[in-house]
Amino acid sequence: MKPKRDRKTGRWKAVKGSTITAKGYMRITAGPYRNVYLHRLLGAFKMGRPLTKDEDVHHENGDKLDFGFDNIKVMGHREHGCVSAKQHHYVKEHDIHMKNEWDQFFDGEAEIK
Repeated sequence: MKPKRDRKTGRWKAVKGSTITAKGYMRITAGPYRNVYLHRLLGAFKMGRPLTKDEDVHHENGDKLDFGFDNIKVMGHREHGCVSAKQHHYVKEHDIHMKNEWDQFFDGEAEIK
């Protein structure tokens, strides 16, 4: 059950019994799992045991609100840091490349006119 965007503000709206933190993670706010992050709860379910403090849950596609079983991967804290850093670097480089192509496209358009 993925949250929906508020049409007026464009922000994600949490479903009843949950909230979305400032960092974009969904946290349960009611019931026996109060104050547990949903991705950590699902990671524990996937592993079949509670997660330890040195285990992190990684979202493969980078979307913190995508709770698909294949998108959630449990890994050690150090490994998660390396994977996240590589993912961040790739996206940053990819975005720079796309921006350069975009700028070149519009610079070319300006010269044609």
